[in-house]
Amino acid sequence: PLKNEDAIKRSVQNLVRIQIGEVFFNELVGTRVEQALFELANDDFIDPIKNEIETVITNFEPRVLLRRVRVLTFPDQNAIDININYDIVGLTTPTQTLNFILEPTRL
Repeated sequence: PLKNEDAIKRSVQNLVRIQIGEVFFNELVGTRVEQALFELANDDFIDPIKNEIETVITNFEPRVLLRRVRVLTFPDQNAIDININYDIVGLTTPTQTLNFILEPTRL
């Protein structure tokens, strides 16, 4: 497996952005984050999304040790801010931070 920090960062982001069922023959890969852009933003919504992100990264990206996942919602903009902190297994790099905001492309 690649150990490049950028490749690992891209892989983590891809795992979060892949929709459940999008990967053939493996319905466990992915999250419902993209579909959640139009859901009501409350704790009943945020906690399951956060858990899905934690699960998919832990199960499908063995090169990282997950430290923290934070999900914030901006209901007025239909946006979700995702912040993921992780360490790269086997490298002496500082804790990595991945932050991205998901917004609908069409309204």
